[in-house]
Amino acid sequence: MTQTNRFLIAETFEVKAPRGLSVEGLTDTTHPQIPAKKPYVFREPRRDVLAFLAEPAGNALLLTDPTGSGKTSLVPQVAARLNWPVQEVTCHGRMELTDLVGQFLLIEGEARFVHGPLAVAARDGHLLVLDEMDVMDAAELAGVNEIVEGRPW
Repeated sequence: MTQTNRFLIAETFEVKAPRGLSVEGLTDTTHPQIPAKKPYVFREPRRDVLAFLAEPAGNALLLTDPTGSGKTSLVPQVAARLNWPVQEVTCHGRMELTDLVGQFLLIEGEARFVHGPLAVAARDGHLLVLDEMDVMDAAELAGVNEIVEGRPW
């Protein structure tokens, strides 16, 4: 069972926030999928990420902003401060749903199922960042929606 902790928003993110306002994070700081904490200036979209983490309700969070606004680094830097493991994927036009869910691969002469980052995130409670997902084929993304909405693939 994963142990949780409350993090004060003002201190954790070095922003102005009401006194005592906190968000839940994890106590384990040693997981290899926790992003490295880097200097970061948190802006308003951080609220969206924190609200999502507080009550994901089986939904996904889509961040949109102009190029260079920090969308790609926002989630990992929030996760780094809250000790949330992250699976990050840079999408491309030839990416298939099996790249995200998993597939059988030949390993040492034996076919073994290897879970993809989406399956690992769902199974282990990690955050999943699909960077540049707009370049993926729409049919493949439809499969991601089915999984995120809790329907079996």
